[in-house]
Amino acid sequence: MQNKWFYLIPLALAALAAGVWLAQTRYAPQAPAAPALAALWQLRFPDGAGRQQPMSQWRGQVVVLNFWASWCAPCREEMPDFAALRTQYRPKGVEFVGIAIDNSASVAQFLQR
Repeated sequence: MQNKWFYLIPLALAALAAGVWLAQTRYAPQAPAAPALAALWQLRFPDGAGRQQPMSQWRGQVVVLNFWASWCAPCREEMPDFAALRTQYRPKGVEFVGIAIDNSASVAQFLQR
């Protein structure tokens, strides 16, 4: 009987150690790819006045990107909500950025309304 435990305990400990090692190496969260992240901060988007706004101005903040279009009814409905969220969370380091997928003439016409 003692011989059985003599082999089972080390075997169980080895299986436990292998499980911990596997969980730490295989399933650990991976950091974002550095080149992709660097490219993200190089992006620039025109604002409503036509000035280029670099993504890098929001580095270190949480950025919520909202892609919208003037012809998208749900997009238009949610704009006041995003404006309210921006007012509420901007002091806490969260920036809401709307990116229109329309052409510039459609966006300008929409913003005049």
